[in-house]
Amino acid sequence: MIETIVKVKTDVEQLAKQQLYPVLQKKIDKAIYFLESIFSLHNELIDNPAFTKENKEEILDLLIRYKEELSKLVTNYLEELSLENTTPVFPKYIEEFEIYKNEVENNITITQDRDRYFAITSDKRYVRVGKICKRTVFNISKIPQKIGNGFRSVFKKPKKPILYRNQNIDLQNITSYYYTSTLLLHLNPIINDINKEIITTLKKYWDFDKNVDTNIVTCLTKQETFTLPISNISTTLLEPLKSKKNEVMSQLSEALVSVFKQYEVAVSKAGTFELSNTNFKTSKIVKKESEALHNVLKNNLKWNTTFTILKDDWDIDIEVYTIVLKTHLAYSQLHKKVSNRGIKIAEELNTISEYELAAYQAIDTIQDQKKLKPVILKEIEGLKTHFKNKIIPQATQAITNLELTSVINEFENSQQYLLANVSNKRTISDNVDFLKPTSNSAISYISPFELINYESWPIFFKNINNTKVEMSSTLNMVLQTLNELGQIAEFNLESSLELLDSKDPENDSKTIALQGLQRSLDKIKEVKESTLSFDNQLNNLLFNSLDKFTKNLISFTENENIFDIKLIIAKAKSVEKSKALRKKIKNNIVYAIPIAVSFIKINFKKIKDLVIGILTRSGVLKTTGVNTGEVSDFLIETEKTVDLLPFVYQRLFRSETLYDENLFVGNTNKTDILFLSYTIWKKNRFAAVMIVGEKGSGKTSLLRHFLEKNNTISRTNIITLQDTIYDPEALFDVMNTFFSEKLNNLEDWVTFLNSKKKQVIVLEDIQHLYFRKINGFKALQVLSELIIRTHDSVFWICTCSKYTYQYLDKSIGLSEQFSQIIHIDDTTNDMMTEAIMKRHKVSGYNLYFEEPPKEFLNKKYDKATNSEKQNILQLEYYKDLNKIAKSNFKIAFMYWLRSVIKVSGSTIHMRSLKTIDLSFVEKLSTAKIFILNSILLHEKLKIEHIYQISSLDSVQTKRVVSSLLEHGFLVINKDYYSINTLLYRQAVIMLKNKNFIH
Repeated sequence: MIETIVKVKTDVEQLAKQQLYPVLQKKIDKAIYFLESIFSLHNELIDNPAFTKENKEEILDLLIRYKEELSKLVTNYLEELSLENTTPVFPKYIEEFEIYKNEVENNITITQDRDRYFAITSDKRYVRVGKICKRTVFNISKIPQKIGNGFRSVFKKPKKPILYRNQNIDLQNITSYYYTSTLLLHLNPIINDINKEIITTLKKYWDFDKNVDTNIVTCLTKQETFTLPISNISTTLLEPLKSKKNEVMSQLSEALVSVFKQYEVAVSKAGTFELSNTNFKTSKIVKKESEALHNVLKNNLKWNTTFTILKDDWDIDIEVYTIVLKTHLAYSQLHKKVSNRGIKIAEELNTISEYELAAYQAIDTIQDQKKLKPVILKEIEGLKTHFKNKIIPQATQAITNLELTSVINEFENSQQYLLANVSNKRTISDNVDFLKPTSNSAISYISPFELINYESWPIFFKNINNTKVEMSSTLNMVLQTLNELGQIAEFNLESSLELLDSKDPENDSKTIALQGLQRSLDKIKEVKESTLSFDNQLNNLLFNSLDKFTKNLISFTENENIFDIKLIIAKAKSVEKSKALRKKIKNNIVYAIPIAVSFIKINFKKIKDLVIGILTRSGVLKTTGVNTGEVSDFLIETEKTVDLLPFVYQRLFRSETLYDENLFVGNTNKTDILFLSYTIWKKNRFAAVMIVGEKGSGKTSLLRHFLEKNNTISRTNIITLQDTIYDPEALFDVMNTFFSEKLNNLEDWVTFLNSKKKQVIVLEDIQHLYFRKINGFKALQVLSELIIRTHDSVFWICTCSKYTYQYLDKSIGLSEQFSQIIHIDDTTNDMMTEAIMKRHKVSGYNLYFEEPPKEFLNKKYDKATNSEKQNILQLEYYKDLNKIAKSNFKIAFMYWLRSVIKVSGSTIHMRSLKTIDLSFVEKLSTAKIFILNSILLHEKLKIEHIYQISSLDSVQTKRVVSSLLEHGFLVINKDYYSINTLLYRQAVIMLKNKNFIH
């Protein structure tokens, strides 16, 4: 019997060391590998770097990379650990033991030993009493045998031995009980010790990492030099874990010894009243094993909760400090960009200063009064022709092209993108003990996204906008000063000249001239000093706010602060709800009568309009003609409104062609189609592309975006047709001018283009390449043939206005000449809104939308809060704008500018488009409509072209065109007449209603 249980002991111990120890060891090894990965990352990226102002961005970039990689390591390790903690424990051991158990004898019978009849020290009272009874019964039962042995002794025969009774032992089930359920429960303390050691080590590194973060932020805030506190942290943290591996083996051996002792005692007692075999029934064994597994798994799950809290708490720290570092890096880059722009502006001012200084010296060196006048006249002429018309405009253009506010806008966008990706759910616990398993009831959840966007970002965002406004104001001051410089110098020189002619003895004309120039030079110096201190101005405006923003973020790494902020947010939401409810009740009571009156008025107006409409259509009422004075007043008012806007704001919306990639808005699928066509062409297949859209719909912007996005495309030639041409010779002249060639026929051009390397030719505005009369399509037909015969060598991209394309496709089948037609007419409300807001945000101004007349408002608006009302008005504005613009960015931008009522401080006030009355475009004479249609189909025409295609004589044609021009329907530029952008949409709608176009 002893040999059997010793063999079981040996076999199971070997099995345990093969299947249990590796699992426990692996847990420690993974922790060691995780820490070694962190130390490797640490040494690779931030091993003892000196943090100075000169290498600030470089070190910040390294720190950000370190934080991002650390986040991945922490997340991956702790998520993997979480997965292990939530899966069945030691499955391999259970499986192997089940196989081994079947090799153990099932039931064995042995003679009970003396301890089963006589009390031993460990026996409880009831066992002692039981043994006395058992022994008494046994002795009584053995009296006959003892008497018999007495007689045998007398007759000198051998005595029969008195043996204790036998006991049946369910050895297989007893072995299963103690080496599964009992052993598993003995493993819990070992697992706890391992988890404590791991979490203690992780916590130490986390504390070290927090210390590094704190020192970095302190350095960034104070803008000081700093060296990261790298220590022998790796040795300090790894040694305890490595020692723990050896300790685990000892702990496992102790657990096995303890279990064997219990097992040995159980075997000796099994089958007796002390330990019934019913305790080891298979059903009970299975139940006990399941309970033990559940107990270990439950313990693991509690540890998993502790590790989850640690992971999320650590992740919040990493996430917050990553945002802080990225914010400081973005600000450092912004600071550098602003500083560089200040230097570039100063360079432009140096050019201006040099010119005026030269004028000053030229006058200063003149000693003879008789020679002074020619010099002053020369300088005045130079100021008028060269300084004011060339130097100042060039400097102004160069300065405005620097887009100072756009770089601040980029900073804002980068922050918004950064914060938009903040996690929405994290686990936290107040006063958690990381050295103990934690139940789920002890945890709660927070949203870092909500915390940051509620508590910190709005204030910082407001300061960014204020900075944009202030910097924009400073830039406007610079531009305004530049425009004044020429006037200052010119006025003073003219005053000097007048004094020279009057020979006033009391005033020295030379002194007057020099003083005027000196004042102008002083102004330049003042402006230059302010531009060179742009970076200081930025610091004064934004750095303190950035510092508060980052400190607020860092406060979220402390759980106590998070719970306080959660309470503040909950209270604020509750207050907002109660305010909204009170306001709703107040509105229902106070505004009941006005709403009823408004309802009556609105319905009365609807009924009135309906009756008037019926009477008008039936002929009872006659409509009046166009009030041309209204057109002129409307356009004059528009121009005055636009001229009052800040220069930067005008520039943002008056340039309909995109030059700044950051402002591009459009369907990116179109660029994908272009690139697909280009790829097809690269495979020597025909792939000519036509881009179709209204003037101002974004054809050129799409092309620029495509070429900018695919900058690997080389040898791109962009030819823009400026004049109306319909003879092939005129087309060849345009191409000769562009390519610097002298080719006069189609064959020569085919040979020339096919002999060159593969190239891209963009031909913009082919609506100018025909004339709507007999033989007016020859140039277009020659172009079509040229495209077909050179498609192997040239990737052709043409653009055409929408209505010209429709006419040409119906008349000569233009679409058949191209493999891909791209229509730009799918701009959505959201896209148009995005295009406008991108430009507006660059300006740094705030927006305020004025209310339209009361009849356009509804109950929802009346019940809304002030901020909600602004949102409603804004949405209504964009909806009305897109109804007018209908996918046309140029029209949208013009009406946006037209909608500005006033600029008050840093706020731009917008009127509702519902108040703009364009009903004066409803009725025009047939001759005017015909001419508008002709111009629309060509986009622009000269007066002689209009005469040739109209049914009017030259005098009538000039009179009608002059009328349209005078009343604002047409504008003229370089002898070409085109439809006024502000009335373009109404003209198109009218022509569609008249069935001129479709």
